[in-house]
Amino acid sequence: MPVPIAIPGQRSLARRLQFRLLAVLIAALLVFGALEVILRTTGGGSREYVSTAVEPEARVPDDKSPDFRRRRPTLDKPSDTYRILLVGDSYAWGYGVEPQDVFAVRLENLISPRIWWAKLEVLNWSRPGWNTVRQKESLDGRLNGLEPDLVLWTFVLNDPEPSSTKQLERLRENLSRREPSGLFGWLHKHSLAGRTVIEAAENLRMKRALDRYYHGLFGEQKGWKLAARALKKMRAELRQRQVPMALVVFPIFDSQLDGRYPYADLHDEVTELAESLDIPALDLLPVFRGVDAKRLAVEPFTDPHPNELAHRIAAQAIFDFLATWKIIQPSKTK
Repeated sequence: MPVPIAIPGQRSLARRLQFRLLAVLIAALLVFGALEVILRTTGGGSREYVSTAVEPEARVPDDKSPDFRRRRPTLDKPSDTYRILLVGDSYAWGYGVEPQDVFAVRLENLISPRIWWAKLEVLNWSRPGWNTVRQKESLDGRLNGLEPDLVLWTFVLNDPEPSSTKQLERLRENLSRREPSGLFGWLHKHSLAGRTVIEAAENLRMKRALDRYYHGLFGEQKGWKLAARALKKMRAELRQRQVPMALVVFPIFDSQLDGRYPYADLHDEVTELAESLDIPALDLLPVFRGVDAKRLAVEPFTDPHPNELAHRIAAQAIFDFLATWKIIQPSKTK
């Protein structure tokens, strides 16, 4: 059997490739070492933002009813009351903030002096985990007793999620942060440079996964069509009762709310639907533009629920919106 003969040119090419790979490896190690020294001497590294979350109250087991947290109101409206029915999910419920800081409570405090002919009540008809369809279903057969004078429907970009638990789990399977393991786990624990690089890579992966997730809920998706149908039915029912309705669209506080915000087109899709249904709509994205997102989230870039400051800003914006649209108008003269 003939013995393969090594060609001199091939040997030199292989050696050059090995030398280049070795040089790249050495350069990478030097850069990594320099980054480690810089981060340790300057106190840098991946930031762990301070969470402002409070321990949420226990929730009632019936997911077909709202969870009123500490205040259980009388559902049948008293005759001397002007009632604003605020419908929503965990954003309206106030996940991560104290009950008195929720924008529904702040809005009630802002509007009360203007409703001098009656006792004002903002009834926070919300529950974590509700989508638009479940919000609508929770009101079926209850409007006669509730007798709202105004319905404020809050909309968050995950509201077109399917109601099926299995479908929801499939949609969310890539949205949990992944803990590094093996060598990457060791570097994450013992090296500031390693932690910085690993966290940056995970943040980028999460950002792309969230972008796909939210955009995957809209367009021709069944959940979005069902949400639109639920809003259309609620608008028709309230119109028969001559009850005004307005829509408030919240941004997702998982990224900066400037030109880098990846969901602005979805806000447009929601407000266009509201316009087609003749529902006045307030998009809060422009209200929050220019405010550092790290100051607005319960846990910046990890838990996108609005914190106390965001609730306060939202309440003021909703109050101004209602005044501009003249949705709240005196029915008596003083």
